Amino acid sequence: MLWPMILADITQAASSALNMWWVERLRGIQAAAVVSGVYPFFLLLLPLIVGIGAGSSVLIGTSWGAGKIDEMRKTASNGFIVSISAGLCVGVLGLCQAEHMTTILHFPEFLQPDAIDYVRVIMLSMPALFALWYLVMTGRAVGDAVTPLWALTLAALLSGILTPLFLEAWRIGLPRFQVWVVALAAGLSYLLATIWIVVRCWLGQHVLAPDHYRYWSVDFRLLGRILRIGIPTCGQIVAIAVSELVLVALVGRHGTTALAAYGAVNQIFFWIQFPIISIGAVTAILASQLIGAGERQFVPQVVRIAIALNVGIIGPAVLLLYLLSPILLKYYIGDARASVISGQMIDIVGWSFLPLGLANIYCAVMRAGKIVMMPTMLWIVVIFAIELPISIYFDKIIGLSGIWYGYAAGYVMSYLLFIGYYKIISNNFS
Repeated sequence: MLWPMILADITQAASSALNMWWVERLRGIQAAAVVSGVYPFFLLLLPLIVGIGAGSSVLIGTSWGAGKIDEMRKTASNGFIVSISAGLCVGVLGLCQAEHMTTILHFPEFLQPDAIDYVRVIMLSMPALFALWYLVMTGRAVGDAVTPLWALTLAALLSGILTPLFLEAWRIGLPRFQVWVVALAAGLSYLLATIWIVVRCWLGQHVLAPDHYRYWSVDFRLLGRILRIGIPTCGQIVAIAVSELVLVALVGRHGTTALAAYGAVNQIFFWIQFPIISIGAVTAILASQLIGAGERQFVPQVVRIAIALNVGIIGPAVLLLYLLSPILLKYYIGDARASVISGQMIDIVGWSFLPLGLANIYCAVMRAGKIVMMPTMLWIVVIFAIELPISIYFDKIIGLSGIWYGYAAGYVMSYLLFIGYYKIISNNFS
């Protein structure tokens, strides 16, 4: 189950990296700065679907482990209704507030028109994106990692084909579209992948496919259970997104080259972050199924295996990152100064993904046990008491490279806090 998830994550990372490469090569450093600068707002919107998906996945996994198929399908259907509704609300709100959003991010005035257009188009894709990610997360909750793999691979392939096609459409007589077409390519890929996964699950009689209209009636009691897990989970990611907004505003003050470098490194870091997310997701799924089956005494064994996987996968990945970063940056971003900035960020932050991965495992198993408020508070402490103050302070003292120290300090502190709290509550999983 883990490897299909990691393959799906690698596919997503490769697609993001390739699309960013196309933007930088075909439209230049300023277009890349637009895409990079909007990323934190995009991250701010994802907590909604991640929260809904996480809440639904825990309940689905628990029901699956207990053999309660009707309850599982009811949960899946209600969560899907909420995810689509949330996507529509976010899309409309973002569409109306696009200009205000780009102002908050301190985009240079000459980049504002492109940034506003990009935000508006990406907001239109939110319903499809929310639906896709919800279906991916809940499918994995019952042990099906293959269907999500194919869906995300399809989305990545479509995006990889459509992005350069739209950017170079002027060569066949069409207008020379601006960077907003990158968002259009992404939106179309989300929509088509969502349609594919819905049709496949329905025709293939997937275990989560609702085969009776009764599953589509809204159950407010069930929605409350989903949201009790989902809202605190959402809060964790909102805190992370807010910190990214602050940090990208700090980076933006150093110019468009710094913004482009920040975006380039984020694309490279995805290759490590996605396996971290996958290991955490598998931990939460297996732990929730064991708890549902009444076998929570095996949860610590799942945690130990997850820790071994984190060290065995993320450790070598970080080592490869340090060894290959000069080559990656040479071919990934053409601007020499941006490459230097990117290299500094990798040197300072790269190693700290190992403790971050461990923290994510402990957080995942707590979520599986429906312990969600304290992990949220711990993330808030890490971000607002450690990461942001250190980044802001060192930015003033040593400049742009000082911002990156906040990331490393935050990741290490997250591990220390989460392992400490896990030791306190470990009796809940024995």
